[in-house]
Amino acid sequence: MTSPKKNMYYQIPPRFRERIQAAKDNKLKELDLSNDYSSRDEEKLTEIPTEVWELEQLEVLNLSGNQLTTIPESITKLTNLISLNLNYNQVTTISGAITKLTNLISLNLSFNQLTIIPGSITRLSNLTCLDLSFNQLNSLPEFITELANLSEFNLSFNQLKSIPESITKMTNLGSLDLSFNQLTIIPEFVTNLTNLTKLNLRDNQLKNIPKSITKITDLTWLDLSSNQLKAIPDSITNLTNLKCLFLSSNQLKAIPESITQLTNLTSLDLSVNQLKSIPESITQLTNLTSLDLSVNQLKSIPDSITQLTNLSELNLSTNQLKNIPKSLTNLTNLTGLELSSNQLKNIPKFITQLSNLTKLDLRDNQLTSISESITQLRNLTELNLRNNELKFFNNSIIKLSNLTVLDLSSNQFKIIPELIIELTNLTELDLRDNPLETPPIKTANEGIEAIREYFQEIEEEKRLGFLNDSILFQSRSIIFIFISSITLISSIIGIIVYIIYLNLLPSELPESVKEIQERIPVLQRENESNSSK
Repeated sequence: MTSPKKNMYYQIPPRFRERIQAAKDNKLKELDLSNDYSSRDEEKLTEIPTEVWELEQLEVLNLSGNQLTTIPESITKLTNLISLNLNYNQVTTISGAITKLTNLISLNLSFNQLTIIPGSITRLSNLTCLDLSFNQLNSLPEFITELANLSEFNLSFNQLKSIPESITKMTNLGSLDLSFNQLTIIPEFVTNLTNLTKLNLRDNQLKNIPKSITKITDLTWLDLSSNQLKAIPDSITNLTNLKCLFLSSNQLKAIPESITQLTNLTSLDLSVNQLKSIPESITQLTNLTSLDLSVNQLKSIPDSITQLTNLSELNLSTNQLKNIPKSLTNLTNLTGLELSSNQLKNIPKFITQLSNLTKLDLRDNQLTSISESITQLRNLTELNLRNNELKFFNNSIIKLSNLTVLDLSSNQFKIIPELIIELTNLTELDLRDNPLETPPIKTANEGIEAIREYFQEIEEEKRLGFLNDSILFQSRSIIFIFISSITLISSIIGIIVYIIYLNLLPSELPESVKEIQERIPVLQRENESNSSK
């Protein structure tokens, strides 16, 4: 009879069995028994194979993406573990066994079903990285601060309504993620987190930016998106080390001058607010490489933006823009330009001076044509022209040989020329919602490969048709030549026979023939005499 141990060993997925054996044979310190999101249920572990407990040399164990509900006491045999990943499982409690792994420095329990954090977790005094995101935690216990060595703490996507003051004892925190919770205030005591460089507070219920945050002067990354902010305090200027600031999806109506003093900013997101103008002083943000002003109420692109010459990404989509100023060509480092959902009726020729563009988004405008000059944007890999008023395909687009994504959906195209297959790097072509005749709508909806096959089949039919006509012409020519040859040969044979005949005739007539010839005139005269009588 097969032992339970051996039976269980052979029930696990073969690829896991091979990895466990390889770790055993080669004394490996890392073991990956994870699954990705596309894995079938039968490929997922419901319990950890007992053979794993024999690998006492393991330092890194990845069990993510399985269906584990509990962690057995046997895990304590892995005394050398420094990293344990259990995300995307069905763990409901942090077992005491885990907390005995005192050498752990990284523990990932995200995407589970945890509702509380047990006090025993404080035994993991060497932890520097703890991820408890995507669980069902509604409070943070005071004792959590005993994890004094934590430098990264992720509590996003829980149900937290407040932060305990004791968190300020976690003075080594460099990154704190409290996004997607239910926080309404950020208490003053957070200023004690003096080593914090990254703070994520997006998708909470904050109504103002507390001054306490502006005292964390080492911050380089701050996300306050999707709250209920109506203003930005002048004290934000204290965050002189800030490089990334995200204020998207709030209720801001203006950008204060103070924000322009954050001269180290490289990324600024002010999208989905109520901005009607941009202050001239924004030109002081000379290090900006990414600026997002989408979904506001801008009616024009201010010249001040066009002086930010280090910009590589500019998003002005979903505003009320009718024109593009020529000064935009100053932004020679732009690689991505988004102008979708505005009121643009044409693309000015000078936009093609932005020769470094790789992505151009012009969807949801009122464009009726595409300028020939677009061919100068030779570095374009993505071009989006969806939902405009385009009727005719501009063949100049074919010269954009680096295109991988082309969206022409929701226009008025009837014909897409065969030339489209010359865009050999194209992997995505969207032609949906057009009154297409060529190629057929069904073919177009199947994507670029189906379109290529369609045009190749037509080309093959044309080639075969040409060959058939050529063969027919050649056949007729051969028949004509054959008949002509026969006629010529017959004539030649007739001439030869005649010549031979002449050569066979004697040089003088026989005497009997001569006599007959001499008698013919005498007989003729006699005949005439008898006739007269």
